[in-house]
Amino acid sequence: MTNTHFWILQKVLKRASRASLEQVKTYRILGETYGQYNSIENWDCHDGEGREIPWYTYPAIEYLDSFDLNGVRVLEYGSGNSSIYYLNAGAEVTSVENDKGWFDKISASLADKPHFTYFFEREEAQYVERDEIRNADIVVIDGRYRNACARFVREQFQQKRIDPTMIVFDNSDRHPDCIALLDEATGWNRCDFNGFGPINSYTWTTSAYLNPSRQLPRKKPLAPIGGLGILSADDS
Repeated sequence: MTNTHFWILQKVLKRASRASLEQVKTYRILGETYGQYNSIENWDCHDGEGREIPWYTYPAIEYLDSFDLNGVRVLEYGSGNSSIYYLNAGAEVTSVENDKGWFDKISASLADKPHFTYFFEREEAQYVERDEIRNADIVVIDGRYRNACARFVREQFQQKRIDPTMIVFDNSDRHPDCIALLDEATGWNRCDFNGFGPINSYTWTTSAYLNPSRQLPRKKPLAPIGGLGILSADDS
């Protein structure tokens, strides 16, 4: 959304209530600062500064942004701008894709990227049962065969073959059976990040399971997009 759009809105609401004017500010943070307007217009996942971001909810993306992912090994079920996001954060990424057209598109865009391994697997078993999961620090379930992926993760936990720092499951609000499987498998705290995200005009949930015995280092203090900044110690 351009400054002209916001100027027109503010002009229309000039004589409106204070609450209406404050709502325009909220709209601007979501549309411009987060970049949702352009993501809807272009049907692509970028933030307000044009950087590639995952198709997760904005609260989940901000949470991931707080961690130092340099050298972290990521296994993604599914691929896209999330793959670029993790790579740009310094992670070593392995992604598995089921859609050939999408696989070809992402392959072309990431052809020169180091630390990226990409597999096209049409069949469920080859897609889901990845040996790479045993070395993964972060496992992302955001593609096809989600129930099978969740069952495979549970099986790997039961056999004590994996010990990731985090499991990310997108659209968890729409997959309660998968979440129940992962709850049972891990016994970890689950953080549910509800809210808006790129492209969509509705809210959804991205969930993260956190390993209590392995923690990723933080790289920056809390700084919410559109927030008021940090108070000094004297003002606390």
